[in-house]
Amino acid sequence: RIPDDPEEYVEDLERATAHADLDGWCRLWSEEAERLAAAKQAAEQLCGGDACRLGAFEVGVSRIKKHLLDRVNAAIEALSVGAAEAAEDDADAINEEAEEAVAKLTAPATTAEEWADQKAFFEGAPALAVDLETRAADASRRLSVLAILGQDAPEEVARAHFDALAAARRVAVAADVHEEAFYLASDRLQLALRLQRDEVQTEIEAVIAAVSVVRGHSDAMLDSAEKIAATADEVEARIAEVTKASEVVNEREAIFGWPQTQFDALEHTAADHLALAALWRLASAVVQAHARALDGPVIEVDVPALDDAIGKWLQELSRISRLLRQRQSVAADAADFSPALTCVDAARDVVGAVRGFMPLLRTLRAPGLKARHWQRISEETGHKIDPTLDPSLSLENVLVLKLGDEANAALRRVADVATREHSIERALERMSLFWRQTDLDLAPHRASGAHVLRAMDEVSASLDEHTARCLAMAASPHARPVEEPLRNLLAALRLATDSLDAWYSCQRSWLYVQPLFAAPDIERAMPAEARRFAVVDKVWRSTISSAVLRPNLMRFCTGSTHVLETLQETGRHLDSILKGLTEFLETKRLAFPRFFFLSNDELLEILSQTKNPLAVQPHLGKCFEGIARLTFDDNQVITQMISPEHEEVPLSSKVDPNEGNRKGNVEVWLCDVEDVMITTLRSVFSEALQDYAVSERTDWVDRWPGMVVLNASQRYWTSEVEEALRAKGASGLKEYHERLQKQLEGIVEKVRAGNLSSAMRTTIGALVTIDVHQRDVV
Repeated sequence: RIPDDPEEYVEDLERATAHADLDGWCRLWSEEAERLAAAKQAAEQLCGGDACRLGAFEVGVSRIKKHLLDRVNAAIEALSVGAAEAAEDDADAINEEAEEAVAKLTAPATTAEEWADQKAFFEGAPALAVDLETRAADASRRLSVLAILGQDAPEEVARAHFDALAAARRVAVAADVHEEAFYLASDRLQLALRLQRDEVQTEIEAVIAAVSVVRGHSDAMLDSAEKIAATADEVEARIAEVTKASEVVNEREAIFGWPQTQFDALEHTAADHLALAALWRLASAVVQAHARALDGPVIEVDVPALDDAIGKWLQELSRISRLLRQRQSVAADAADFSPALTCVDAARDVVGAVRGFMPLLRTLRAPGLKARHWQRISEETGHKIDPTLDPSLSLENVLVLKLGDEANAALRRVADVATREHSIERALERMSLFWRQTDLDLAPHRASGAHVLRAMDEVSASLDEHTARCLAMAASPHARPVEEPLRNLLAALRLATDSLDAWYSCQRSWLYVQPLFAAPDIERAMPAEARRFAVVDKVWRSTISSAVLRPNLMRFCTGSTHVLETLQETGRHLDSILKGLTEFLETKRLAFPRFFFLSNDELLEILSQTKNPLAVQPHLGKCFEGIARLTFDDNQVITQMISPEHEEVPLSSKVDPNEGNRKGNVEVWLCDVEDVMITTLRSVFSEALQDYAVSERTDWVDRWPGMVVLNASQRYWTSEVEEALRAKGASGLKEYHERLQKQLEGIVEKVRAGNLSSAMRTTIGALVTIDVHQRDVV
């Protein structure tokens, strides 16, 4: 079959051979080439000319021959291009790999690492040449497809394949030509490595001397700790650089197969300097902290941070001391670390001095100290100590005053008062911030179209907690500076608590009442309450809308005292409406007492649909224990009653809920239904008694409701027992006992026969129990 779309045909063939090896590729493409060549030959030989004779007609075939040849030639052309491109890709890959190898073989090596990479290429050059030669020969096999199709390879493809066949030769020639330069580069780089190694040794000696200088500094140089720490950092940087250089030397020695130079002195020196640099950096930090604490402005001293740093400094000094003594014990050149150890002791003394300042600093930096506290301190100590007036006041200035015990006690007392006042102020700020960020959790209420306040248990708990906290703070003697804002917050919390309580109370009543008065039947039955609810509903929705616009709890509840008053007034009106609703339901229950079996919600559901008599159906089971539902005809006239066991009893007279004063008064027509039920059951019972006397008992039980069967059976048992006693006495009872036994056996046989409905099975089960009891009594 000649392909319809040559390009799609070649793409499908390329996908089919994408993961095939060279042999598989050549086989599939050759088969396609042979098929197309055969198709072309068949098209050329079609009919042997430009026309063929069919009986009396001569049919021209030149156009169809041309069409077939054009399709075959297009497919051959596409297949040729695809094969040529595949062959060119192979050749280009081979040439690219060969050029990369030649470039690496001929590039001059400037470092030992480059020389090592080039060495690997020189060693692998023979194997690479063989591999390239083999691959070039394999790539030429793809051109066999062109030969089958009678096509010549394009000039660029042929040139690429010619270059690929020569690739192996190019690699081998490059390796031979540049081999001498490769070995000359080795000699040159090894000479450079010797010089580099000597330079590293010289730098190591200089670093050792620099470390020795740092090691010789004692406690006498503690005032210059910052400068010495900077020098130690510079030496540490030099150690890092020379260590890196020594590692490079060792790596290059390994490249040329030299024995590794051991830089043990550098390793020991680096370990010594590690401890020394840590010491002087810490000493610098301690000295600077001491200066800032003593001479710096008091108001700028960060006491908590300084307190925390003291503990860390002491731990670090202990660690450095152990490290220095360890280095002293392992030092091969009898290096003396005694000066450094004296610096450790001196730094520890400075830390102790800073620790000694901490009590006074904590007092001077007590949180909450304000201008009034500093004025009181100045009055009680007899000295002008006020950093708010003199920001440059330092700890040294205070120490120079040499305050006595009473002055220090007064200072601590005022600081303690300021701290307690500050604690109350911070707590007040946190509570105020909390309530500024607390919003009412309002959600849309789909049924009413308004919003409702969702439960906010956490907020209510926070209100109670903050109220208790404010009361406790108000009782503190230190709350005087914030007495007014504290009093305002406490009043706001109480108002918010009362408002939320009133809100939830109103919302519960409103959600209960609102759907009731949305029903026209309830609205007509309670016109006064409906009018009052309309007013309440308008006020309630207005209040909710205001809350939606201002959702912040405190801003809404405390923005106006009318909010609480409105909610409380609304609650009173809703309570009045609920009372009227309860009285209304009571009148309905008194009219039809069986409504007492229903809850308020169930009764309201019925009363809100008085125009729909069927609304009573779900609740009939509670009103009448033995009735599941009533049957209504198409005109909503009640025709029969149905038990939970699906027994149907037609009413002796139909009841029309929409007739006369029954219409819209469910309690009236339900009373009528109850009366008709009683009349119907009396009639059915009477008919069942008459039928019992003339029917077989096993057939009789099928024709009457279960309760009628049980009652009628017991009625006849009583009368028959009395008759047996009057007629024959004890012998009469024996004869009646046999009759009862036969009746019981008949019922049992009926059960065994099967095909009993669920209701009948329940009736017979009860009847058998009663029959057995009656038999045993006789």
